[in-house]
Amino acid sequence: MYFAPVVLGLMFTVGVFMGWSTLSRTKEMPYEMLIPIYIGGCFWVWTYETIYQHMDKSDDVKIGIRSSALLCGQYTIPVCFSTAVAFFGLLSYGGYLNGHSYPFFAGVLLAAGLLLSKLLRTDIDRPADCRDFFLQTPLIGQILVGGFVADAIIGRISSGIAL
Repeated sequence: MYFAPVVLGLMFTVGVFMGWSTLSRTKEMPYEMLIPIYIGGCFWVWTYETIYQHMDKSDDVKIGIRSSALLCGQYTIPVCFSTAVAFFGLLSYGGYLNGHSYPFFAGVLLAAGLLLSKLLRTDIDRPADCRDFFLQTPLIGQILVGGFVADAIIGRISSGIAL
């Protein structure tokens, strides 16, 4: 199926809602904030999964598997650039709605810079390049988590709340 990353994104990113309900001190779900983050996460899955699928696209053609890599073809990098920008944009919007401050946004900017520069250097016809892009995804997540944590620590310190 050409759109497997969409289904994968919908399933993987549901953790946005589960995480919020687990960590929140209130019973209410701020859907106006969580839905953009959820949709952004789906864009992120499309980005890394489509590049990942390019590693074995020749096998997909031989056995008749449809993939987003084959669907996007030569337009993969511009499409994935767009989905990555959508991810970072929607994540930033959700962070803004949640009241995050500069450490969070600095983490988003750093992660976006690293990801987008790596994406633009990725040759989708070289499986090793696609693998290297895919293997960078944990670093992107770690940078984003670092921004969240730094934001929380600085927010607590400035509010006088004990760590």
